[in-house]
Amino acid sequence: MKRSLLSIAFLSLFLFGSRASADLTGVPAGAVAATLSLPGEDVDDASGAPSIPGPLTVRGEQTKPNVPNVAFYDFGVFGMPSTEPIQHDFIVHNGGKTTLIIDRAEPGCECTTASLGGGAAGPRFLAPNQDLIIHVTIDSKQLYVGKINKIIWIYFSGQSSPAYTLHVVGRTIPTAVFTPRMLEFGAAHAGQLLARTLTVSADTTAYGDHPPDPYSIHGAVTIVRDAAQATVAGAQRIRTYRVLLSKNAKQGFLSEVIAMPMAGGAHQPGPSILVSGVVLADAPHGPPPKAKRR
Repeated sequence: MKRSLLSIAFLSLFLFGSRASADLTGVPAGAVAATLSLPGEDVDDASGAPSIPGPLTVRGEQTKPNVPNVAFYDFGVFGMPSTEPIQHDFIVHNGGKTTLIIDRAEPGCECTTASLGGGAAGPRFLAPNQDLIIHVTIDSKQLYVGKINKIIWIYFSGQSSPAYTLHVVGRTIPTAVFTPRMLEFGAAHAGQLLARTLTVSADTTAYGDHPPDPYSIHGAVTIVRDAAQATVAGAQRIRTYRVLLSKNAKQGFLSEVIAMPMAGGAHQPGPSILVSGVVLADAPHGPPPKAKRR
């Protein structure tokens, strides 16, 4: 069960970030060691599982050891939603004089998986001065928007407390934000000249300098960009649109979705909002009938 202190509801939505990969039979070039202050907020619940002193050290590309028996990987900022996972390789080193038996790498959340050195599951023997790669994968589709801190505990065989604690930290942001967050047409006839205003702020780090326009998933509304209402604010491209009820809207309750395409070229809807209302029967043609004289 996911243990989270963060309860921000996500619109649909998932992150960019570094996705370090390494040959599971070797150590990638450019491994670094540095310091990083402890994060101010945990997402996974780390209580009740303190690391115990031992001969393990952890390094790797962009991995940052901190206090003893704790290491961090900061993936930076990740745009959501996304179909891409967050991945990183932690390199575990045996600096002692005896062979260690690493029983497992246990994630603190169901959205995270960790494998020991590739191959079949099971304990790994780590000889003195040898390395073992722990590959961590986070399913970005299960993440919320905000600060992220996913925890993986490394356990020695026969010990109930972890020998080392790994953190994958960062921040997730929506790739696009709609204002308002829902459109309401009320009761209207299909094709009626009744427009609603929609503003979309798209992140260029996810979409590039020319973000796509939003689209109607079911075709019940028509979306027209107002070219005069386009602004730039940092990495955000802000555009204004007029949303009209389509002539093809079906009579009855309106339940439409306006979405931005998924960032990265995936053929899936990304951030979205709901459009609601009631589509009335076709209006009578011609002038209204004259009242009868008494």
